Amino acid sequence: MLARELIGNGGAAIATDLLGAKKALRCRATGASMRPFLPCGSVLRIEPDPIPGLGDIVLLKAQGQRLLVHRVVRARRTDGEGVQFLTRGDSATQVDGWTPAEMVYGRVTRVEYGRMVARADALLWRAAGLVWNHLAYRLRRLRSRVTGRLRRTQ
Repeated sequence: MLARELIGNGGAAIATDLLGAKKALRCRATGASMRPFLPCGSVLRIEPDPIPGLGDIVLLKAQGQRLLVHRVVRARRTDGEGVQFLTRGDSATQVDGWTPAEMVYGRVTRVEYGRMVARADALLWRAAGLVWNHLAYRLRRLRSRVTGRLRRTQ
């Protein structure tokens, strides 16, 4: 999921500067990689957070890509490289790769979509999203294996 206002016109630099200065920002999300928890068009409140937790939705720059809003699915501490996070969209088929903590700019704390307002940093929201992310990923992998086997037998 991309944060639309942050992509063009130097917005990415402005967003990272704001979060680096410990200021929150709001942006409208586009894309489908975080469905159903972040529908396309959601307004996100992103706050600076140096160390997000498992299940948090974060604004990050993954492996030279543009800014993404994806969920933290794993974390690790490495010698010499510090803390790294593995992220994936809730409806994405692949992980983004390990991202160093300094490339994670902030954490989504509020989601607004139509009349719905949700605290994205609430424990229940994070846990439900993490379970959804894991199950949806496993089901997509299973489906691709089954369809691959069916094709080979025909």
